[in-house]
Amino acid sequence: MGSTLMDQAKLRYPVKSAESISYCRIASVTFDTSVQNPLLKVCPFFGQLGSTYILDDALSPPAISMIYALGPEYVGRFKSTESHTEKVLAAVSMNAIEGRETREYLAEHIVLVMNAVTLAGRATQYGETDGNQTDHDYSLIGGAKVCVTKSVKDVIHCLGGVQVILPILSNVMRDVDVDQHRAIVCEGVYLLVALLDGSRLNQVTLTACDGYALIANLLRSNGQKSLGPALITALDKLRRTGGLEHETSSARVVLDLRLWALADAETQQQHGEYILSLAMKHAEGLRYHLPMSTIIDALEYTPGEAGVKRRRVLLEVLKHLIVGAPTRLVEEAAESIIYLIEECADDEVVGDVLRFLVNLMQPGDVSQHTLNQAFTKYGGPLLALSSLSRDSQRVRSFALLWLANLMPPLEGFSRGSGTGAHISAAFGAAAGALSATLGGKFTATTSQDFEVGFFTAVANALEKFPLDVAECRSALFELLLGGQALPADKVAEKMNANRPPSIRAVAGRLFSKVTRQSDEAKHGGEDGGNVVGVPGIVNAGAAGVLLRLMSASDNHEMRLSVLELLLQLVEGASVNAQAVLEQRGWQTWILPILRDDGDETRIEERSIARRLITALLYHAVLRTVDGHHHVSNTLGVIDILIKRGALPDDSNLAQELLSDLLVLILPQRTNSGEQDEWSEVQNIEAPLCRRNLATLLHIFDSIISDTASQAAVLGVPNAPLDKTAIKQVSWDFYANIWALLNAISPPGQPFEDVKSDKEVKNTNMAQKIHRRAKGIIRDMPFSSTNESDVDTVGSLETLRDQCQRVGFRLILLYVRVGSLDDLRTAVNSCTGLLPSFLAPVLTDGDGKALDTSALGNRAHLFLADLLRFVETAKTNVAADDEESRIRLGLVVNLVRLASEVGRMLLSECETIEECAHLEGRDLISEQKVAAAAANEAKESRRVKEFRSTVSENFLAARTKHEQRQKEAESALLSTRTAKVTPVCDSERARRAIRRLTFEEHCDTLARRWSTILHDLQGERGPWSSHTGSGATYWKLDKSEDASMRRSRLKPDYKFQPYKDVPKGESATRADAQDSIQNVRLVGMGQQWKMTSDREFNDGDDEQSAITDELAEKLAIDKENEMHNSTKVLFSTPATLVTLTRTIVGKLDISRDAVVFVVDRSQESAKDHRKRFWRWSVEDIVEVHHMRYRLQHKAFEIHCSDHTSAFFAFSTKKIARFAAARVTAMANAVLMNRRAKAEAAERSKELWKRRELGTFDYLMALNTYAGRTLHDLSQYPVFPWVLKDYTSDTIDLNDPTVYRDLSRPVGALNPERLQTFIERYESLIDDPDTPPFHYGSHYSSCPIVLYYLLRLGPYTKLARALQGGRFDQSDRLFHSVAETFNAVLESSADVKELIPEFYYSSEFLVNTNSLELGQRQDGVTIGDVELPPWANGSRFEFTRVMRDALESEHVSRNLHSWIDLIFGCAQRGQPAVDRHNVFYYLTYEGAVDLDALEDADQRRAIETQIVNFGQTPTQIFRKAHPPRSIQSWQSHFVSESPETLMFAAVVSSGNDGKASLSRAVVNISVDASRVDTIDGARAVAGCRLIRPGGVAHNFNDGESNDVYALDLEPMAKRIEELYVSPDSLAHSQTVHVALRGKVLLSVGHWDRSMRLFDVDEGKEIQRISAHRDVMTCLSICEHSSARTWDASPNAQQMRKVVLVTGSRDTTIAIWELLLPHGAWNMSKAIRALKAEPRVICFGHDEPITCVNVSSQLNLIASGSADGTLVLHDTRDGHIVRAFERTPSGSVPSWIKILDTSSRVVCACAASGALSVHHVNGATLAKYASRHETFDACCVTRDERILLLGNRRGDVTLRHTRDLSIRAQINVANVGVTALSTAASDECLLVGLADGRLCLWAPSPAPAHT
Repeated sequence: MGSTLMDQAKLRYPVKSAESISYCRIASVTFDTSVQNPLLKVCPFFGQLGSTYILDDALSPPAISMIYALGPEYVGRFKSTESHTEKVLAAVSMNAIEGRETREYLAEHIVLVMNAVTLAGRATQYGETDGNQTDHDYSLIGGAKVCVTKSVKDVIHCLGGVQVILPILSNVMRDVDVDQHRAIVCEGVYLLVALLDGSRLNQVTLTACDGYALIANLLRSNGQKSLGPALITALDKLRRTGGLEHETSSARVVLDLRLWALADAETQQQHGEYILSLAMKHAEGLRYHLPMSTIIDALEYTPGEAGVKRRRVLLEVLKHLIVGAPTRLVEEAAESIIYLIEECADDEVVGDVLRFLVNLMQPGDVSQHTLNQAFTKYGGPLLALSSLSRDSQRVRSFALLWLANLMPPLEGFSRGSGTGAHISAAFGAAAGALSATLGGKFTATTSQDFEVGFFTAVANALEKFPLDVAECRSALFELLLGGQALPADKVAEKMNANRPPSIRAVAGRLFSKVTRQSDEAKHGGEDGGNVVGVPGIVNAGAAGVLLRLMSASDNHEMRLSVLELLLQLVEGASVNAQAVLEQRGWQTWILPILRDDGDETRIEERSIARRLITALLYHAVLRTVDGHHHVSNTLGVIDILIKRGALPDDSNLAQELLSDLLVLILPQRTNSGEQDEWSEVQNIEAPLCRRNLATLLHIFDSIISDTASQAAVLGVPNAPLDKTAIKQVSWDFYANIWALLNAISPPGQPFEDVKSDKEVKNTNMAQKIHRRAKGIIRDMPFSSTNESDVDTVGSLETLRDQCQRVGFRLILLYVRVGSLDDLRTAVNSCTGLLPSFLAPVLTDGDGKALDTSALGNRAHLFLADLLRFVETAKTNVAADDEESRIRLGLVVNLVRLASEVGRMLLSECETIEECAHLEGRDLISEQKVAAAAANEAKESRRVKEFRSTVSENFLAARTKHEQRQKEAESALLSTRTAKVTPVCDSERARRAIRRLTFEEHCDTLARRWSTILHDLQGERGPWSSHTGSGATYWKLDKSEDASMRRSRLKPDYKFQPYKDVPKGESATRADAQDSIQNVRLVGMGQQWKMTSDREFNDGDDEQSAITDELAEKLAIDKENEMHNSTKVLFSTPATLVTLTRTIVGKLDISRDAVVFVVDRSQESAKDHRKRFWRWSVEDIVEVHHMRYRLQHKAFEIHCSDHTSAFFAFSTKKIARFAAARVTAMANAVLMNRRAKAEAAERSKELWKRRELGTFDYLMALNTYAGRTLHDLSQYPVFPWVLKDYTSDTIDLNDPTVYRDLSRPVGALNPERLQTFIERYESLIDDPDTPPFHYGSHYSSCPIVLYYLLRLGPYTKLARALQGGRFDQSDRLFHSVAETFNAVLESSADVKELIPEFYYSSEFLVNTNSLELGQRQDGVTIGDVELPPWANGSRFEFTRVMRDALESEHVSRNLHSWIDLIFGCAQRGQPAVDRHNVFYYLTYEGAVDLDALEDADQRRAIETQIVNFGQTPTQIFRKAHPPRSIQSWQSHFVSESPETLMFAAVVSSGNDGKASLSRAVVNISVDASRVDTIDGARAVAGCRLIRPGGVAHNFNDGESNDVYALDLEPMAKRIEELYVSPDSLAHSQTVHVALRGKVLLSVGHWDRSMRLFDVDEGKEIQRISAHRDVMTCLSICEHSSARTWDASPNAQQMRKVVLVTGSRDTTIAIWELLLPHGAWNMSKAIRALKAEPRVICFGHDEPITCVNVSSQLNLIASGSADGTLVLHDTRDGHIVRAFERTPSGSVPSWIKILDTSSRVVCACAASGALSVHHVNGATLAKYASRHETFDACCVTRDERILLLGNRRGDVTLRHTRDLSIRAQINVANVGVTALSTAASDECLLVGLADGRLCLWAPSPAPAHT
């Protein structure tokens, strides 16, 4: 049962025989061995037999696959021209080459084809071979019967297509509960699945009617009531059943996220899981059907917490789609995500998206790199800034995590790569990437500013929110460290779950490898390396953010966690300390924490903060060049905090921090020999550390001064001594200072007379350490090579000076107020430093002595102070004061040692010997003491000032940095705006377009469903409930033909009976139209001159400027938007002017369409359901510049289907530019004033030569003069032609029945004219009102509504004009005669007519039974009273009016009326002379509305213009010439058939005998070419020769003076290889199209339509779209040009409409594709698409005849039961159903008459005829079974119906009433085909014997 070849074998003959097989029986075999008769051993199959193919060769596997793919319903012969099977084969992955070869193989080997479905009742089917014609008989054994059975799929298709199921999905059953409704909907979907499964035709039909979108729209209209979990499964099956080629459409229903957002939570969840399953299995296919941007948009469909599950499932789907997606698609998704994050107001949605991004962009994820690239293109880390400002802490947390992911990774980064090597590395990469995307140049400064600005923006965004949420802290930690491998959810979980009291445990869980740094680890590496596992800070700015937010937080736990983490990072890695130090102002964020407020809970917090500061200062002093600045800034901040009250005045914080710092830096003495010395040297002797500490001595000195007051001042012997004033913390600090001095003081000169090693070591330790360290440091790899980094003599002496001063001050402090133990320790320290402090005079490298006077003077002062202390102590010491004596002894010993060590410095002797005799005071110089005291006082002041300067400098630097932060932040945000704004604008535009497209689509679907539902429920619909009793209301259909006529009516489903508003309640009511509004403009009487409107041009001069500007814009558009056809290129506010209203909105012009969108905020649009109008640019053929309210600020588009639209704009410039845009996009013709004038001239010449009718000419002039059917104030105007409306009969050849066309209507009555002349003369001197004859106009909005009152929608407009009610009954349009009489008599009535008087009769009848009231004479107003000569028939009235318009009298005089309305007599003095002057506000240029400042006056003038008429644009400046005299009569066949004579006959070459196969069944005439087709579908061509022409068979090409038929010598014949007697062609089954290039043929057994190339004689295509044999066809060549358009471009054929009817009761509409250039057919060319454009339904029996009219957009069809139906060619809906033909009369021929809007139907077998109007009225009927006929034809002027019978007679009947006009006997054999030629001059008759006869009039001597 599948397509796999199981086995094959050759047939074996029972006996050897050379004869071929001549008999074959297909049957089942019985195995009953008791049966003796061999014929009884077989029995027929039971059931339905499909197509049976007998082939003469075995089948190959590809052939079996092809047969299986085509299915059991396939009927054909595997022709390569079968277009309808190509897509079927493509769906099973059979390529074109393989398919063609397999087809050819099967076609060559077919012997016999049997098919009971299409051959009901037939016993023989003939094979089609390329050789001889052979036939093969088959018989049915066992009494079996051939029958045709229809499957349910076929039945449903014939009833109305699969759309008949759609009402089940709508809310047709209103009284059921939700569960029942959902069950019904599911069953409806499953029914659709059953109908589509395996039925390609049903699949095509559903797609053609946009059925899948309709299903979605129907489900959307019911929302939760229809959407249930079970429906998802049903719709998925529908998707899979719809066919691969329709999957794009079918998948939209189940993948419509906007639809499923309406469902309940359970259904949404299951739908999300369904899509997720598709994403996991078929990501690539789902990515095509469901764009990622659509999923992102759908996240907002279910906002808030209720949609969390739905959003997370959709995001999971998005994840699968992003993986492996092309970069372009990922970037598009990134744009959508960026827009959502920026613009979405729902924090829950944004939080879910950020969470999704964090998880998807984890390191190592497959999508991380692609997403990083995409987001980096649009700003990278900058994208997260907006989310940080949101109120939701969840959003902020995930935004920080996303920010960490957006940071570019550091390639090759090593945590131990030196001091500051990592600084701004991440932001250097980020800034470089961003700079590259912006086209800028990347510099180091750019990186720094980027980092500063970025984290300033981050901090500013987060500062207003508390940081007491663990998620935010963990996110900042990850940002700080450049992201963690753990997903954000797990991080948050770890931060929250089982939280112990210790914050250290929290950080330990977050960073499991981070450990506390031990003392050994602090000093364990040469560069302060990292503890194993401690992560390095990647984004240093995040540390500043953490500290800043921490300082602003009141949450103790949060501060403790931040401090603990930073402490671990800083102590664990030097690079981390450096990163924190880079944050300007870090001291201001941490130091306030150290304030002791007595809160015991903050003890740990203060302790950690103190440790953190110490660690940072330790790193700063030890490893940074400007480390001393960090220390000084720290002290400066402490001073500031004290001044501001943040710290107490007696705070010892500075001493505590410096003590902690010195403890870390200074080595602890051990007894380990050389190792001890190296431990001491390790930190202190580093050049950076030594330089920083030396620089800090001033700070230390200032602190000593602050804490010790006068006790430590040199030269102040009487300083107050308060031992309790100095706290222990200060003594600890002093002790550390001694250790520092001992470590950094320069070495001194060793003594040669030192007696003990211990003394040497004590006195010379610094020198020894210095000497050893200096050599080692120079040899280390990290030592500097700069000379400044190595001690020089000068730098050492400067250091000596600073150390000396600090040491002397400290020893004095200890001497004066220190404890005895402290003093003893200090004296020992000082003794060891004396060689350094009192070193003798040194020389520099050049031998020059250094200035050591300051050192010497301070030494003199120091000894003097000590001696003074000794002297004072000796005097005051008590005998029993042991402590004082010991103190005195220590000081005396110190003086002795100082004198001994500094003997050379103090005495300034060159040798020891010279000063050996000096001791004590002998060494002291009072002069030097005084100088030193003055210098010390000065130095003390300088130190104080330095301390205050530190604070000031810090504040200044802080202010400068804050300014830099602001500037950097501003620049960064500007950069971000530059990147994000275009993305948001683009996405906003995309979403707006998508939203508008969706709304437009829903609007279109709603109207389409309304049409389908009306058809389904209509009289001919399968859901019909029509009983014939309900009233049907009608309104005008806006469809136009090529002459701009609107002849059709359509049902008015919204009709509401009108109820008049009681008198006195109407809001507004217009007066009679002679009441000119009181609009007077001062001075207008003198300013306005009614000259020619030559100067009032429409802007042709400025058109060139607009064109140049447009050309430039289009060039840019073409370059930038070449691949974006939907992008709106121009958008502007506009007003759509329609027949019923003016709608304010917006006009959008793109490369593929012009779209008008209603502005819902306007009052005029609130009650208008339709919101969108769309016109494809491919359909727009002309753009007309138009006036609106007498201003040139509008244009009108004309489309190929003869529809049009009118747009008005605010200014003329916008209107012209928009028109130019549309013209350029559509490649249309721009009809500006010049182009209109040229076109009018062409039409004038056509009319003069009588090649254009009068009606069409007047419509052309109205069009070129700016009149339009859309604006009632500019409605086309037509003249009163007749004046006799009272006679019983009328003779149109009598000139007296016509009005005087040389006069305006107001001048037809001489007596009334005199009144108008007097009015004109009385206004000549009026300064404010220009003179005029007529106060009313001949065409205005009230006039149009007066005539069309009975016709909807004009009824509603007429009532609105009268304030919501009908006008007084006596003033309504009641009688044509009365109306004309009023035109002659009333001084207020000068109206002309409207076009409807000459082609339509619907406005004359009260179709909708309106209650128009009663006249004063008691007559009830109903239908319009017609003239007596109309015989009570409105159709007769219209016919007579049209004949009068086209009469010879009017042709000779119409030019005078044209001068009055459109020509030279419209304005100026000619208008005055001919009494043709109207009120000045009806003329263009009378007033500039834009210049009026008075709003009331402007409104009054606009009302005047709209309601009281507008004079058309003047077309002709010169007098219009009269029409030429007709020199040659045309239409002989219709006007004078008695003059026709036999002229010529040609034969197709047969034996002259009548034969069904040789009978001419179709005659096609195109100009002079005549093609005939006989019953065997053979085509023959000839040429019609008119008098004066040349025939091929005339000698020497001599001219012919008679009518003749000339056979083409090279004519080719196309014959079907074999035609059975029961499939002979007739007039409805064959047609020659495209000027004889193509033959179309239907009626073939394989239910196909075949196309043949006539020139090549080959079949070019074979196609099928019906479920049974095609029975008839009709073709119509459609042109978009108007009747009067004679331009070469207009005459080109745009498309060919083809209609086929079938025995399956359906009608298919096709569009023939015209090849470019010559019609050169080949096998590769397909003239028809594989599927029809529309399939029409409505018949119950097989279609027997069909005809199509492109002018009226109608299809007329008849079926075997006598039903006659009209369908619309545009969408296939049923327009009308006519009265049925008489019982037993089967329609055989039907014809639509375009000009008269009639339909003629003929039943050949019964002789029945009928004529119907397209609006349903039956105009005439005739039936006589004795007058049957075989041929039918209508003349080109549509007046005569020709009928040919078997007796050889041709009967001519009037189409208006079917009365006989004439009868001609043309031959003695049957007439089988008829046609007229050459404007009905000749009659072509096809005969049963194959001959073609020509009947023509006798030629005139000369004609044109």
